[in-house]
Amino acid sequence: MEMTIDQAELFPAFPTIAAKTRKRSALREMADAVETHGAFIPAAHVHVALDMSRQRAHELLSAGRIATIEVWGKTCVPLAALDIFLSDERKTGRPRKVEQGICQMFRRAIEQ
Repeated sequence: MEMTIDQAELFPAFPTIAAKTRKRSALREMADAVETHGAFIPAAHVHVALDMSRQRAHELLSAGRIATIEVWGKTCVPLAALDIFLSDERKTGRPRKVEQGICQMFRRAIEQ
């Protein structure tokens, strides 16, 4: 038996969804991300790859020092971004404290 009545007429509250607005499959999205960005790892495992604490890795990701991508609602890091981060020269150690008050004025007077 063939239906001759259009679905939109039968169910006006449920319009048909265009193919472009349908949700993409997770596999397709991951394959596209690999084609575009290359191999990647979840952001939760960056600390293992860089041999540092979880907190420090999270600080670097939050500060944008390591590039991230969004894949299927999860934050991931391309391996190329890790290579770039590791190749950059970074200062080590703690930054020096800024001296305040009388000590600073005394040093300036001696230097002049």
